[in-house]
Amino acid sequence: MFYLVSGTTYKCRSSATLGSVTSGSKQTFSGLSLTVQTGDLIGIYYDTGEVSTAAGDTGFLHTAINTELIDPNDQGIYSVSTGRTLKLYGTGS
Repeated sequence: MFYLVSGTTYKCRSSATLGSVTSGSKQTFSGLSLTVQTGDLIGIYYDTGEVSTAAGDTGFLHTAINTELIDPNDQGIYSVSTGRTLKLYGTGS
């Protein structure tokens, strides 16, 4: 989970490790314990493979830094990629 610090700098609030995900599959992960606040963004890091995207106009954030920046308190500068949307979704209380 990421939140805006200022400008294009985002900071990781909380994270969870999911492990391997089968290519082409649609997965549901439950029981994750993530700290979330209103306005937070879902983030993802993967070192191999790709994440499915769908055409859209909302865009997503990405960093050109080829390293993992998703541990709590990690901070990075992100750019918005428009015209593509990652297929990530979260619910909870």
